[in-house]
Amino acid sequence: MLRSLRRREFPRGNYLWIVVNGFEYFFASGFPGSVRVFIASLPGLSGLHVTQKPLIRIKDNNSNTKTHHPRVNTRREVNKFKPTIYLQLIASNYRSVTGLYLRLIGLVVLLVAMYIAFMTSKYYLLFTTNLVFFAAIVLAWNIIGGYAGQLDLGSAGYMGVGAIVSSILSNNIGLHPLISIILGGLSSALLAGAIGFPMFRFGVREVWYALSTAAIVVILNNAVRLLIGPYEYYLRVRPIKTYDELYLATSIALVLVFLLNYAVNNSRLGYYLKAIREDELAAEAIGVDTRRYKLLALMIYAFIVGSLGYLYVVMIGYFYTYRFFDTGISVSIAILGIIGGLGSIEGCLVSAFLLRGVGEYLRTSLAHIIPGLHLLLYGAVLIALGVIEPEGIPGIARRFTTLLKTTKRPMGGVK
Repeated sequence: MLRSLRRREFPRGNYLWIVVNGFEYFFASGFPGSVRVFIASLPGLSGLHVTQKPLIRIKDNNSNTKTHHPRVNTRREVNKFKPTIYLQLIASNYRSVTGLYLRLIGLVVLLVAMYIAFMTSKYYLLFTTNLVFFAAIVLAWNIIGGYAGQLDLGSAGYMGVGAIVSSILSNNIGLHPLISIILGGLSSALLAGAIGFPMFRFGVREVWYALSTAAIVVILNNAVRLLIGPYEYYLRVRPIKTYDELYLATSIALVLVFLLNYAVNNSRLGYYLKAIREDELAAEAIGVDTRRYKLLALMIYAFIVGSLGYLYVVMIGYFYTYRFFDTGISVSIAILGIIGGLGSIEGCLVSAFLLRGVGEYLRTSLAHIIPGLHLLLYGAVLIALGVIEPEGIPGIARRFTTLLKTTKRPMGGVK
């Protein structure tokens, strides 16, 4: 059995590897090949390739047909079983659960270090909270823009809907803030489903999809202004009372979105979305339901952004307004996701922390001299990356790693 598993290649983040334990004796005792194929096609085991033993032909007494049974020494194969095989299955370099744990620990250490560095100043703590919040938004955008390759410019619309719905439910109706956050996220997901279904159904893609999502933000801006008026509504219910609590809540949200990104990236949904990103027509040709999976990615992304809307209300001072529906926010999030590299979780974090941090610093320090300087920075970096390295931050990191390897290589014959 172990020899038959030497050719296995588990997909990233496979949490169903323990299923092998239940079927190990069946495999060793000659489990039919058709069932082997069925098990290999289970979600999470789609990358498992099982080789069969040499076959012998045995004539069935009840019919003239011939059946195939693998020639296996069951006792010998079972005795060779070692529990360490499961450790080998989940510890394969970057794709392993161990790699996820290391990156998760690194992210938590970074968040704790930033809190310790800025905890003495309320201004810088709020500044850091803003960075963490937009890092979570960029990671959510990575699901639809990075994995699925859809240039979505409607993040401000989903965030605004989730923020207003959750604020009204918690402040006017009196629901628990957590329940209000979930319902706000669900309202954004339903809105995304109502918008995305006809667009994907009629084949709206690429630049037309981007323009459509940007137009939706403008439509929501005007519609909400007509419904609630050009006012700012302050909340009486304030569950988060200090900047420390706000930073903790935002950090937890970032960690959860980080884990969800890894779950999507390492699942069958992630493989389908990447296939759609690379070549949608080819994905359809091999049987991928592109409309279904793009819509699912859009609704997941909208749910996350809508759930984070309540934190945005708390961060800006416990009020909501129609100005939440700002196309500038949507464009900034898309630019950060593109610069971070499509589908790169670490790149999105780096771009959000670095570029958002520099942009916010320029906005607060030089906005009275040069208005819109932070947007000028985003545009300049985007143009430079488009010319030098279209893959974004991952491409730059790859070039830097290659340069280090070449410089460390000894030069023969030179002393």
